[in-house]
Amino acid sequence: MTNFTCSLSPAIKIATAVVVIALMSGPIAMVAVALWIAPGMASPWLLLAAGSMVLTLVGTWVFAPLGYQVTGDGVIVRRPMGALRIPAANLASVERVPSSAIGLGIRLCASGGLFGVFGLFWSKGLGRFWMWGTRGDHLVLLRLRTGLPVLLTPDDDEGLTKAAVALVR
Repeated sequence: MTNFTCSLSPAIKIATAVVVIALMSGPIAMVAVALWIAPGMASPWLLLAAGSMVLTLVGTWVFAPLGYQVTGDGVIVRRPMGALRIPAANLASVERVPSSAIGLGIRLCASGGLFGVFGLFWSKGLGRFWMWGTRGDHLVLLRLRTGLPVLLTPDDDEGLTKAAVALVR
């Protein structure tokens, strides 16, 4: 088993910090108003709004990639809510690709900067694909025998590619 890290790019670090601050300042202000400043004005709607902001952050974070593992059984995307496993038998090919090969991606159901870049995307270069990454470079493309392609962004893209290519049969 070989572990691979995936660091947030500087742009994604900034985007995540800005969104976290913006989304957390709302609930903090709402709870302060509800509990200390104007206790008589506390409303279930106010607390529901605060809770939904926190839920947005937590709900996004649980799917964020934390790193990758290549084992004899396949490639694993480690996430807070559980690993995503890509069996070796399903790997058709593995290659490093430049970001220009992907082109402009459109999020279909994805996070485009909060805790990473992950979820379901579409691009002219790939069509529909899954991405589990933390940056826009160091791209490794896993083409599958069944299912959509998967794009990963390990810090050591060459190392992950080499390890995963060894699994392709």
